[in-house]
Amino acid sequence: MMAPQLPRCTTSMALLDETQKSRSLLQLPLWRVDQISGVDQLVRNFEFKSYLKGAAFVDALAKASEGVDHHPRLVLQWRSVEVSWWTHDCGGVTSNDVLMAQFSEQLHADLGS
Repeated sequence: MMAPQLPRCTTSMALLDETQKSRSLLQLPLWRVDQISGVDQLVRNFEFKSYLKGAAFVDALAKASEGVDHHPRLVLQWRSVEVSWWTHDCGGVTSNDVLMAQFSEQLHADLGS
């Protein structure tokens, strides 16, 4: 599965405001906005039936992310993976992060849990 085409990230890319983040979360009900080290990030914990299914998800998401040069924080644990999206160059959540969170949801559905 290929990641969506993303607008090129620049330091001038607009961060989402609180209203835009709230609207995005309506489309991504299992996600939340956490502030980590002073930076807003879209975060979700994905559950899997086995460690290896979680590892396969991490591998697929890492490869897709590399293809669009937009990389999440991935924490692989026993039967779960925490994914955090934010735009490093901009210091917070942008539309690219919402697109990649949606992609993460689809990838999870396609791989099965």
